[in-house]
Amino acid sequence: SNPVLVVAPTSVINVWESQAQRFYPEMEVQALRSGTEIEEGFNGADLVVTSYGLLRRHAEAFLEPQWQGVICDEAQLVKNPRTQAWRVLADMRREWTICATGTPLENSLADLHAILSLAQPGTLLSREQFAALQLRGLSQVRSLVAPYMLRRTKAEVAPDLPPKIEQVLRVDLEPGHSVAYRELEAQARRQVSGMLQSGDRMSILAALTALRRASLDLRLVGGRAGITSAKTNALVEQLQAIPGHKALVFSQFTSYLKLIKEALEEAGIKTVYLDGSTRRRDQVVKEFSEGDAQAFLISLRAGGTGLTLTAADYVFVMDPWWNPAVEEQAIDRAHRIGQERPVNVYRLVATGTIEEKVSQLQQCKRDLFSSVVPASSSITDLANALLLDSEQLVSSIS
Repeated sequence: SNPVLVVAPTSVINVWESQAQRFYPEMEVQALRSGTEIEEGFNGADLVVTSYGLLRRHAEAFLEPQWQGVICDEAQLVKNPRTQAWRVLADMRREWTICATGTPLENSLADLHAILSLAQPGTLLSREQFAALQLRGLSQVRSLVAPYMLRRTKAEVAPDLPPKIEQVLRVDLEPGHSVAYRELEAQARRQVSGMLQSGDRMSILAALTALRRASLDLRLVGGRAGITSAKTNALVEQLQAIPGHKALVFSQFTSYLKLIKEALEEAGIKTVYLDGSTRRRDQVVKEFSEGDAQAFLISLRAGGTGLTLTAADYVFVMDPWWNPAVEEQAIDRAHRIGQERPVNVYRLVATGTIEEKVSQLQQCKRDLFSSVVPASSSITDLANALLLDSEQLVSSIS
């Protein structure tokens, strides 16, 4: 019969290929990693595995065949119907579609509608009608999507999985760091105030990101090298207190991860490093899992999917990310099937900084996931929050 197409992040193509060969050795699996392989066509293949990037760049080649079915792995990557990848998937000729994701709703109901529209084209309300359901409450949304969703929680899949213990570790900035941060924050307040009027979202994001970097280490924003990072010092202390345990260390900023690497190695703590530029991911993972490195430094985006790191039983999230779902996926690299020890998760938040407001926005999005209520733009919310004091922010959120 016609082949099945699997579209997945580049980092998990090897996993799909190896597992297909393991469970269905008689199946002809064709894993596509370059455009030249696509040009040769899909003749003779039972299962074709490719990435979202190749799907987007070689749309015509994937639109031509009649597929038996399409599987979208990590389907939250096509939660935006305005992207080319989503449009290609929507236009494909196929008998069925399965969208698999651990985060079907990251920002608003629009995410869920986009994914379900691929899985069940033509059976849902329009995007506008679906969004309007937010005003009618949770029950109508649930009744509408229930026939098309199969949800399995981690507790159902792995009831014997050890617990995940999470806590926020609040870190006070060093005095010199705090003074410099306050100056930068005052500048950002003035900048953002004007940008909110013009609606310049990219400039707002750049200003807020600079403040987030300043919360971590002043060297990330051109500050003096003599002022130490309290967060980095706290991480060193935590790792020194748990000899014999392995830890994952996540940050959104690769530049900060490199500063952490320097500090840990100076303290005699062996590390392994992975970001989006890492090519031999499997080898790096094996080096951490089987070697003597204590800390695995991982960029949040690069390490959020496709990795199993159950050798670690500690996780440190060095900076809060806009979306808690991305963090949860990263944390669960350690807390997954095969883990035999409780996993301790520490989220480090610099007190009195923009990170506290990011954490509050994260909670709003967690509430959205659990109750399916309207959500507004995180960037605009955070920009507005920057102009409020903490009590006003808490009041407005609650």
